[in-house]
Amino acid sequence: FRYNFRRKAAWMVFPEVLFASPAVLVESYEAGELATNFVRRGLEVDRSDAHFVIARGEDVYLQMLLVDNFMHADLHPGNLIFRRTGIFGKPQLVLLDAGMAAHLTTEERRNFIGLLQAIGDGDGRTVANRVLEFSKKQSGSGEAFVADVCAMCDEKCK
Repeated sequence: FRYNFRRKAAWMVFPEVLFASPAVLVESYEAGELATNFVRRGLEVDRSDAHFVIARGEDVYLQMLLVDNFMHADLHPGNLIFRRTGIFGKPQLVLLDAGMAAHLTTEERRNFIGLLQAIGDGDGRTVANRVLEFSKKQSGSGEAFVADVCAMCDEKCK
């Protein structure tokens, strides 16, 4: 990941790997605030900091998906740190725990991009169907899942 993001190294940081095995990843300590705390603080978060985390986080995610086809496979707010560094307090993101990564197949990539498009369009039926396409074995009712996602999108995405 560090190589792929070398042009963004001023604001995108990856910890040093100190030890790695198939079962264990030990990385250097990186100071800052977990993105999960941003979510908990809600409107108390400085708008410029929130904008930085959202815009740069989106940039990182889309580069992984659209440019590199090399995805962090455990990307969630608990693996993202925000901090300010240097005498001018420049903002940075630190992406933790990149021990699980994946190359997507052409079909997976197309499905993922379609999922993002459907979310942006607020198209609940397509969102649900794209999610179901990732599942090799479905449990429960696919129709009920589609109905629930459609209802959520009708309420939240318009």
